[in-house]
Amino acid sequence: MAFLVEQLTAHGFDSVEAGIRGYALLAVGLSEVHPVEGLDRGVLRNGLLTLLCER
Repeated sequence: MAFLVEQLTAHGFDSVEAGIRGYALLAVGLSEVHPVEGLDRGVLRNGLLTLLCER
């Protein structure tokens, strides 16, 4: 988690925002939840990464 926060902070997120996004990235990465029918898992993963990592 510390690595993710460090990287997100280095890319312009404040420490609180980086902590929240880092936690969400770990939660998504470890998730066993399957996407809704009709939504490709790769598309979902890329979309979530975009939402969590882009400004």
